[in-house]
Amino acid sequence: MPTPLPQPVSTPVPRPVPEPVPEPEPEPEPEPYRISYPPSTQLNGEGRADLFDPALKHHDAAYRAGDPQFASERDRQRWYAARASVLAQMLRLVEGSPWRDRLVLRGSVLLQAYLGERARTPGDIDWVVLPTDLEADAPQAQQMLQELAALLTQRHTIGPVRIHFDRVAHDDIWTYERAEGRRMTIVWSLDDLPPGQVQFDFVFRDPLPSAPVEVRIPLSEGEPVSLLGATPELSLAWKLVWLQTDSYPQGKDLYDAVMLAERAHMPLSLFVEAMRNHPDYPRWGEDDLPEIEQWQIDWDNFRAEYPWVQGDVEDWKRRLSEQLIVARR
Repeated sequence: MPTPLPQPVSTPVPRPVPEPVPEPEPEPEPEPYRISYPPSTQLNGEGRADLFDPALKHHDAAYRAGDPQFASERDRQRWYAARASVLAQMLRLVEGSPWRDRLVLRGSVLLQAYLGERARTPGDIDWVVLPTDLEADAPQAQQMLQELAALLTQRHTIGPVRIHFDRVAHDDIWTYERAEGRRMTIVWSLDDLPPGQVQFDFVFRDPLPSAPVEVRIPLSEGEPVSLLGATPELSLAWKLVWLQTDSYPQGKDLYDAVMLAERAHMPLSLFVEAMRNHPDYPRWGEDDLPEIEQWQIDWDNFRAEYPWVQGDVEDWKRRLSEQLIVARR
C-alpha cells in the first residue's frame, strides 16, 4: 500500500500592520473681527464704545469711538477737565485767527452758551464755513483746513496736556446727505490716562436762513471767547430738519431740539425755509410741522453716551410736540 504523500503545511501570511492614523490638526481659532475704522477715528479700545455716526456712513464701518473707561472717579474727572482745557485753547486760537469771520459755530459748544447746564457736555466743535457757496474741495477750503491744522497744533502742550501735532487726521463727512463737509481730529494725552481726540466738523454749502450773530462762548478756564454763531432759533430749525430728513436721526438731536424748543420761540417760517433748503424738500408746505410721530430715532446709542438722560424716546418726542404746538400759535 503506497505511503500517502504528506500534505503541504500552509504558512500563514502575516497581515500588514496598519500605520497609525495621525490625529487631525486642530482647527485654527478664527481671527477676531476687527473694525476698519475711518481715518478720523484715531482712538479705540480702552473701554470705548463703538458709536454709529451717520456722518461717516460712506465708510464700511461708520463708527466713532466713545469716551474711554477709567480706573477711578478721579481719573475720569482729570480726563474730562483736560478735554475741556484743550477745547478752550482751540476755540481761543480760532477767535484770534484770520478765519474767525469765516466760521459760524453750531452744535454742542454753541448750545452750552445758550442752554447752560442743560446742554450736553461738548466733545467736538462744529462749524458752517462762509461763504456758503464755497465748495469743500476748492483750493481756498483746502488752504483753510491746512492752516487751521497748523494753528491748532502749534503749541505742543496746554498746561500738562500734550497735543500730538503728528496725529492729525481728516475725513470726508456727509457725502450722501446734508451738506458735504470735512472732519479733522487731533489727538491729545495727559500723563497715564487714556488719550483723547478733539474733533472739528466743517460743513460747506449749507445755507443760513438767518444771519449769524456774535456769541460769547463760556470756557472752562479764562475769559469767554467771542465767535460767530447760529441763533437759538436757527439752531432749533436745523435740529428739526435733521430729525425729519436724516436716514438715521440721532437721539442727541432730539434732546437738543427739546432743550431749545423750551427756551426759544422759533417762527414756523424759519423751519420751513430751512426745510426747503434741503434738496429733497424744496416744496415743503408753509404751514407744515415736522412729522415727529414718524421719526425712528437712534435712542440706544444716545443713552449709551448720555446715560443720565431720563425717559424713553416717546417721552422726548411728545415733549417736543407740545413745545412746537405752543410755538406755532
